[in-house]
Parts: sequence; C-alpha cells; structure tokens
Amino acid sequence: MITKEEFIEYVYHINYIILTDDQFYGKRKINNSLRLEDLTEIPEGFNPYVGGDLYLNSLTSIPEGFNPNVGGNLYLNNLTSIPKGFNPIVNGSLNLSSLTSISKEFNPKVGGNLYLNNLTEIPEGFNPNVGGNLYLNNLTSIPKGFNPIVNGSLNLSSLTSISKEFNPNVGGSLTLSSLTSIPKEFNPMVNGDLFLDGLKEIPEGFNPNVVGNLYLNNLTEIPEGFNPNVVGNLYLNNLTEIPENFNTNKIGRSIYITNDFIDIKPTIEFINFNI
Repeated sequence: MITKEEFIEYVYHINYIILTDDQFYGKRKINNSLRLEDLTEIPEGFNPYVGGDLYLNSLTSIPEGFNPNVGGNLYLNNLTSIPKGFNPIVNGSLNLSSLTSISKEFNPKVGGNLYLNNLTEIPEGFNPNVGGNLYLNNLTSIPKGFNPIVNGSLNLSSLTSISKEFNPNVGGSLTLSSLTSIPKEFNPMVNGDLFLDGLKEIPEGFNPNVVGNLYLNNLTEIPEGFNPNVVGNLYLNNLTEIPENFNTNKIGRSIYITNDFIDIKPTIEFINFNI
C-alpha cells in the first residue's frame, strides 16, 4: 500500500501541488484539478475536496471511507467494485464504466453524466439524481420502483422488459430500443427523442408526448386511436401507409414510412413539454 508521504510526493511531482494535511483529508479545498491517472492505489484517509477534475483512471479498487467532493468530473473508469458507503459528491460527470455491480446503498447525486455502462443489474431502491445523461446500456432488466430523475438522456438500450410502474422523469432522450413490448400504462413525457425500435406492436392508448423524434421503425401496424404528440419526426419505416383517421396535425415535422415520407404542415402550435 502506498504511504501518505509517498502519495504526497507523487502529487507534487505530477501536479506541482504541495498537499497539506487539511487538503489530504478534505478539510480544505484543492482549487485545481488533480491528475492521478497512473496511480493503481491510494492511501487510506485520502478524501479530497477538489475544485476541478479528479483523475483516478487506473484504480481498480478504493478503500472504505473514500468519498471525495469533486467540483468537476471524477474518473474511476477502471474501478470494478465499490465499497459500502461510497457516495461521492460530483458536480460534473462520474465515470464508473467498468463496474459490474453496485451496492443497494449507492445512490449518488451527480451534476453531469453518470456512466454505468457495464452494469448488468441494479439493486432495488437505486434511483440516482443525475443532472446530465445516465448510461445503463448493458441492463436487460430493472427492478420495480426504478424511476430515476435524469435531466439529460437515459440510455437503457439493452432493456428487454419494463414494469407498468416504469415512467422515468427524463429531460433529454430515452433509449429503449431493445424492448419488444410495453405495458399499457407506459406513456412517457420525453423532452428529447424516444427510441422504441424493437417494438412490433403497441397497446391501445399509447400516445406519448415527445419533444424530439419518435422511433417506432419495427411496427407493421398501429392501433386505432394512436396519435402521439411529436414535435419532431415520427419514424414508422416498416409501415406502408398511415390510417385515414390519423391526425397528422399532432406531428411537428415529417412522418417516415416505407420508401416514403409525409411532410407535415402543422396547423397547431406545439408546446415544449417540460418535465
């Protein structure tokens, strides 16, 4: 294990910063970014308050009690596990893209993006508050009660099913491109694009509010009463025609069907659906 003295010497050599005891323990702020990307371990007790970014890209594990306060981004992209109680304060993005599991106590508040690309499952009660995008690309299922607050986009591109309670609060795009079916209760309000390209059918009453584009490219037919509010484009590339009773005035731009598109000239004013 690297000693405190060796660590402080390394910090000075790489960052030209002489760490005080108060800065080492997080009692006093380090105004700059801290580049420690070549370190494979950190000493116990190190808990910095960093005004800029904190680079710890080579760490595969962290000691218990490590909970830094980071004004910028926190890079822990090689970390394979986190100890119980790990919930750092990160005003920028938090990169944990190599984690394969998280504890039920892990519920960080992140001002930027949260990268959890390698997780294959999440525990019940996991509902982070994310100011940017939340990447959970490898999840194939989610527990009951999972409804995170995401001001950016939510990527769940490998998810194969959702419960009837699932209606997340998403400020950007929502990617659910591997879903093959959705419950009738699912009617999200999405401020970006909504990707549902894996659906082969949709239930009656499905009429989402989408500020961006709506992608339903695998549908071969649409049920009566399907008339979503879409400010952008509606992609139905497997459909050969649109039903006569379809209200095109609810589509802001164009409808794309097989080998054709319908250019919409809306007669209503579209509202930006704030979540």
